[in-house]
Amino acid sequence: MHSVPSPSASKPHDSDYSRNRARSIRFLILLAAVLALAALSHLRFVRTVRRWQMPCEAEGYAEALQSCLSEMHIRRRVSLRLCPTVSSPMLMGLLHPVILLPDEELTTEELALVLRHELTHLKRGDLLVKAGLVLAYALHWYNPVVWAMGRSLCFYQEASCDSHVTARADEEERRFYSETILRVIRRQARARTALCTSFYGGRNGMKRRIIAIMEGRRRTGVALGVLALAAQF
Repeated sequence: MHSVPSPSASKPHDSDYSRNRARSIRFLILLAAVLALAALSHLRFVRTVRRWQMPCEAEGYAEALQSCLSEMHIRRRVSLRLCPTVSSPMLMGLLHPVILLPDEELTTEELALVLRHELTHLKRGDLLVKAGLVLAYALHWYNPVVWAMGRSLCFYQEASCDSHVTARADEEERRFYSETILRVIRRQARARTALCTSFYGGRNGMKRRIIAIMEGRRRTGVALGVLALAAQF
């Protein structure tokens, strides 16, 4: 004769299922909330840029962009715009890349360096990496290690582009590149989004980048050069 299982025997399993289901729902809600906030922030930034951007009509800007695209073997169409609301040169747009420049006149040499830096981001697919980083933040919003790793990743993206642009530069050229970076950034808070690149990564980040740039090939005179540049902060 078979015994009939007690109705209470299934309760522990039902309880575990209910708890896990509730946790899953909470996790999905928080995931959606983080992604929604990131999307809203990006859309607000894009709306601001579209409102204030203007074509680069200064002589030589369009030619400099085409020259850099050809030199770096990039066949994608890239737009160049001036925007007074951005704090530093940046690349945005996964499908239709745009390089945004602060509304500040650059020399031919400075412009070439800025464009090579941002086009290196484009060539390496750094915006796709940043999109993946936003997803990682959403999945691990509770983990401070992930947020710290994200900040570190953004720093090394910028430093890696610095290294690429100055790969064959001598000490004087590296110093000029460092001075260019410092001149084109605006350190006050401005509109930005996680889905774009940015020259300016904070005071400490900029000092680390300058040290890395100046130490690229040789250390002779590096200490004096770094001290002189860091004094501008």
